[in-house]
Amino acid sequence: MKKLSTLIFVCLSLFGKAQFNFQHLYGGVSHERGQTLLETTNNMYLFNGATLSYGQGSADAIFIKNNNQGQIIWTKVYGLPDYDNSEFAIETNDLGYLGVGRSSVGVTAGTTDAWIYKTDSAGTLQWSKAYGNAGFDDGFVQAIRTIDNGYTFIGNTKSVGSGSYDVFLVHTDANGDTLFTRAFGTSESESGLSVIQTADGGYAICGRQQTFPNGIPESDGLIIKTDGNGDMLWSYIYGDTMWEEFESIRELPNGHFAISGSTVSFGQGNYDILLLLTDSAGVPLNAFAYGGQHADACYDLHITSDNSFVFSGYTESFGYGHSLLGSDSTNIFLLKADSIGQLVWMIAYGDGLQDEAFRSAKTSDGGYMISGFTTDYTPADSTQMLFIKTDSLGFSGCHEEIVSPITDSDTMNFVSSGFVQSSGVDVASVNLVEASITTVINDACLFASANTLIEEGSISLYPNPFTSELNIDFENYNNKNCQVKIVNTNGQIVLEENIFSSKSINTSNLLPGFYFVIISNSDQITIKKALKLTNNE
Repeated sequence: MKKLSTLIFVCLSLFGKAQFNFQHLYGGVSHERGQTLLETTNNMYLFNGATLSYGQGSADAIFIKNNNQGQIIWTKVYGLPDYDNSEFAIETNDLGYLGVGRSSVGVTAGTTDAWIYKTDSAGTLQWSKAYGNAGFDDGFVQAIRTIDNGYTFIGNTKSVGSGSYDVFLVHTDANGDTLFTRAFGTSESESGLSVIQTADGGYAICGRQQTFPNGIPESDGLIIKTDGNGDMLWSYIYGDTMWEEFESIRELPNGHFAISGSTVSFGQGNYDILLLLTDSAGVPLNAFAYGGQHADACYDLHITSDNSFVFSGYTESFGYGHSLLGSDSTNIFLLKADSIGQLVWMIAYGDGLQDEAFRSAKTSDGGYMISGFTTDYTPADSTQMLFIKTDSLGFSGCHEEIVSPITDSDTMNFVSSGFVQSSGVDVASVNLVEASITTVINDACLFASANTLIEEGSISLYPNPFTSELNIDFENYNNKNCQVKIVNTNGQIVLEENIFSSKSINTSNLLPGFYFVIISNSDQITIKKALKLTNNE
């Protein structure tokens, strides 16, 4: 009875909260791109991006509202007759939504404008505004809610500032009325890619500075710290003569900063996933690179409740397809590192063509959500929005593989930026056209994979629960040279073996608990759950 009670308790602890995991595609016959996923206050999802299949012009912004199983509740598109791209979305204090991006209609004096649009909870447009001057504004790439119930936006602009492009920071009230605008830069080209409001009420911004010494493009990471009025307190450039760019910044509980992005200066390949840790004054403390022999780029970072780091982006080093297509194939990745930057696990998603993730976040059920696009499983010459929902270990149920990047660490050079601060842009209301549409949704897990999933009945694990020994019997493999990985609930590989036929594996050194058993070869993969009891049970 004690054993049974313990087993029931463990099962309830692991599975007590229902998780819905999936890979869903949204789109039409042309091109769609998924930019941001957010979990709403009522545990639904809003998917934001851009579409060429629907709407008014060459591209329109799109909002897709989903229930917690990824099924569509409603879809709206917003735009004008030209190019309107939505890069980011947030839920507002009144439970509506706010999207940001770029419009090429040029409602201010410029040819393109940074723009924002606000809807209610049903996606009905309430207002929209554009920001710019006579120059070219590349738009906003991120928005945050602020402690004064307003909004702050980050992007880049040519309308105001010191040179080519400057970092563009705008703060508004809840109605989108401007409270301040700031531009930071030099005669070179600077872009703001991420902004947070810090514990002191100011802002921290990260991005990149591009230069062209001897006509050769180079990039360095940048960080800017401001006060609550957007006035610059300090700013630094990070990197050497190679290539760094900073894509996402977060403040740690101790006031330090964590920055993610990509680096060429150290690591394994020509582009590696980067984690930079600095103190509260921007001084580098540690830098880590994760990657393989090809390009691996990170676009987003978030921090979990245990102070671990979770990254997402694309990889050309890992996952299915690279042995055949090389750099013509990209896969989505989700990578978890612990609080000191050591790798916990990494999973690659995709099926051999183009898969790329822009954002990811932790969900209330303990899993993760990833937004991006794919050319796998789509009509010819088209891309579709991709919504991947996983469990706490990054498993969605299909088209995925545990991979093992190499971790490197190094120092990061930094110098004062010499940025000049300026301000002042025009603001204009935008009469967007809103339309309700019917979007096609497909389940990617129902599509045949080039990386074929093994039929459920062809793998047997016994006994299950197991103690000191676990037997694996399998049939119907195209290739009997297989790899077995046993992964714990923290995503760590605790046992790994190559097998050529059915085999008994010694598990006496494993701790009691649930495990995932992953069996794969060059073109097949399956994942099963198993429970380890104490060796004397």
